[in-house]
Amino acid sequence: MKDNSNTAVAMDLASIACAVTEIDGERIFFPAVERELEHLMQRLDFDGLQAVSEALKSLAPPADEQEQTTDIAKN
Repeated sequence: MKDNSNTAVAMDLASIACAVTEIDGERIFFPAVERELEHLMQRLDFDGLQAVSEALKSLAPPADEQEQTTDIAKN
């Protein structure tokens, strides 16, 4: 069986990169093709991807709010 963990990691990193809308005041458009995504990920580098990841985490609601939303959705 083929290990899909590398694919999952690549998709996670791509999703993080696609969340970027601006770098140093320069507007960043959503990548339309794979080459644009690769360029954006190279531009962000590890430190930039990590910073975006942390920023996205800070936007997530606290765990107790997530549980309430899940409970509401189930009902």
